[in-house]
Amino acid sequence: MGTFLAICGRSDRGLTPVLGAVLLVALTALLASTLGAYALGVELAAPGPHVAVAGEPVVAYDHADADREQRLRLVHQGGTPVPVSELELVVTVPRTGDRARVGDFPVASNKLDPTRVTGSGFLDTSHGEAVGSLSLAGPDRDGVWGAGDRLGLRVNSGAVRLAPGDTVVVRVVHTGSGQVVGETTLTAR
Repeated sequence: MGTFLAICGRSDRGLTPVLGAVLLVALTALLASTLGAYALGVELAAPGPHVAVAGEPVVAYDHADADREQRLRLVHQGGTPVPVSELELVVTVPRTGDRARVGDFPVASNKLDPTRVTGSGFLDTSHGEAVGSLSLAGPDRDGVWGAGDRLGLRVNSGAVRLAPGDTVVVRVVHTGSGQVVGETTLTAR
């Protein structure tokens, strides 16, 4: 290769300094943008807590078993304990397209206040259905959802009737970071 360049009257000696200069300029630009973001106060999103979530079986709509039907129960199986005041639940029923977001926990009684729910009005707000760590009225009153703790809501059978095989997707969102910290799909039986 050196012979070819010598015949053409060219040399490859100037290539290394040019590449070095290009890399130095790129490194300087990266450093300047990082320092600029820091100086302007751009905040990087803090990571949310890590939670392992499992769902309990859901009883499909059955007027004969109205006390147990359509209850959505989640269990914190491990990970970071999270204050329920920093949680929102996003509940979706794929078959019907219904979706609701509920937050502003804990509630003072077991009843879910309708002003805390946005989206489709299919979550039960008339009975005592905000349970577990979501409620200050139950045995788990510390306001923290930790390992072994349950929380739950209920689908209003007057709005959506879950049939066997229907699924309900529940996402647990950490409001401080905006991250989904847990998700589970519950299947009605």
